[in-house]
Amino acid sequence: MTDPDELRDELIKVRSQGFAMMKDTYAVGYSGYAAPIRDYTGEIFLSLAVISKNDCITPTIEEKLIVAIKDTAKEISKIYGYYD
Repeated sequence: MTDPDELRDELIKVRSQGFAMMKDTYAVGYSGYAAPIRDYTGEIFLSLAVISKNDCITPTIEEKLIVAIKDTAKEISKIYGYYD
């Protein structure tokens, strides 16, 4: 993704969803999922990411995986003093 408008739109989407997802972006046949980890000030300073082969992810697994990544990132954020 190199277009500034496209990037801005994607960042808005990621911020509202609480996670990022890319399919076949960096390597064909692979997907990446990530959620932010925040410090006590609310600043994002880490991320939790999972990379998977596309053929290992069904829609049901993807849905559960996204929930697990977001929940785990929130729990790690608590370690750093962030509570929403």
